[in-house]
Formats: sequence, C-alpha cells, structure tokens
Amino acid sequence: GFIWPVFFTVSFIFASDRSSTVMLERLSGALNDPNTMGKALGIILALVAFLGGANGIAATAISREGQQLYIKRYIPVSYRKQLAAKLLSGVVIGYTSVILVLVVLTAVLKAPLYFAGIVLILSFLPLLLTSMGGLLFDLINPKLEWDSEQKAVKQNVNVFFSILFSVVIAIAVIAVSFAFDLSLAWALVVLPALLLAGCACFYYLLSTYGVSTFKNLEG
Repeated sequence: GFIWPVFFTVSFIFASDRSSTVMLERLSGALNDPNTMGKALGIILALVAFLGGANGIAATAISREGQQLYIKRYIPVSYRKQLAAKLLSGVVIGYTSVILVLVVLTAVLKAPLYFAGIVLILSFLPLLLTSMGGLLFDLINPKLEWDSEQKAVKQNVNVFFSILFSVVIAIAVIAVSFAFDLSLAWALVVLPALLLAGCACFYYLLSTYGVSTFKNLEG
C-alpha cells in the first residue's frame, strides 16, 4: 500500500523517455476531460479496492491474535464491536494508501481538486468492502497456531484470498464503468450504489455468521 503509489510516481518522474511523458499527458488529460472522468473514477476506485485488499490488515486480524484469542471473552465489549474495531483498523491503514494516490493525482497528474475530494470520500466504500471480505476469510480459516508473528501474516493463505477478492471487486468496478460508458455524474450514482450493495451483503454475513463464528473460536 505504501510502496506501489510511490513506485508509480517515481518511475514516471525520473523516466526520461518520450513514452513516459506521453503517458503522463494522456492520464492527466483523462482526469481533466469530462467525457472520461467517470471511467477514470472507476479505475481509481478499483485501484483503491486492490490496495485495500492487498494490505492484509483485515485478512489477518483474527490470526494475529494467536493463542491470545481467548481474551475476547473477557473484554467488556460485544463480539460485533470487536469485529468492527478489527475491520476499521484495516480501513484506516488503507486510507494511508489513498492519501498517496491523491498526491499522485494532484501533484503529478494535475487532477482537479474537486475530483481528488470525490476520490477521498468514495474510497471509504471499496476499502470497507475489501476489508469485510478479508476479515470474513480470516474468520472462516484463521491461522492461530504460530510461533512467530511473521507467520501469522506472511504464511497466511487468507491474504492471498483477500487479494483475489479485491481483484474481483476491482474488475467489476472497471467493467461497469466502461460497459456503461459512465459520465462523472452517473459514476457518482452507479459506483457507490454497487459498492454499497456489496458492503450491505458482507455486513449481513459478518453480523450473523461472522459473529457466531468469532464467538466459537478458541485461542
């Protein structure tokens, strides 16, 4: 989440060939052209979804507890609120990636400030959706047996599933944006509605199946 936006920016800034300059000009033009802003928004939200799923925060939230998971029984907070806290930690960390993306959009690609504001607000939805998916994967198959904290993350297959899930979400957002040739106005209606529908489905799963599964897990 930290490295990829920086790598993208540095690779274009320090590239001296003509193709990189032309690519930057085309990207900047797409972000300032009313006819392509809707599709550009879809691509950026898809990128945010991928970054949110790839950071692995929510997808290892249960596994990182390890044998200390039993403490959840003694915390004077409901299981639903405990899951919400783990979920929001992934969203908050994901927003650090969004800030870097916004720096690229405004400083490098010269995107309008109002467009950057739209991205900042709407990014909450793909981050929330991919974090929900990652947390659900970790609830279903947590890696609680480990002797090193790194194994709970680096050797956790749930991170891979979370990345795959984020790729599916990203492809769906881009497909809708291009299939319907969305203008910015329509993108502001269709894309949030699509992501909200996904969030509603996973919220239901987490608040029912997720809570009962979390309750029955043993550290």
